[in-house]
Amino acid sequence: MLKKARIISNSICYGPQPELEDEVEQRLSITDEGRGVLVRYNYAGKRIEYRQLRIPKEEVQAVLSLIEKGITDEEYFMVTDVGCWGLSAETSNGETIKIGGSL
Repeated sequence: MLKKARIISNSICYGPQPELEDEVEQRLSITDEGRGVLVRYNYAGKRIEYRQLRIPKEEVQAVLSLIEKGITDEEYFMVTDVGCWGLSAETSNGETIKIGGSL
């Protein structure tokens, strides 16, 4: 079972360059205890939102279970002209799983 997961999505891609105030990255972290954090950044690297979340334990555990079921050893295609995502998950036995791909 997963204890926590962190997903980072980044919409930076080839052409046209975003404006400095445009949102380009989101980071979402959740734990099996129901805690979560959402952070959003603009192209200038400035944090535009930081929100702590409380999620009912049963709901967050269901989400972590779905994430765990979706993790595979297959390779994810990387395309260079779109944004990307990355997932880092920690299991209850301390193992860290990292995967990612193109949006």
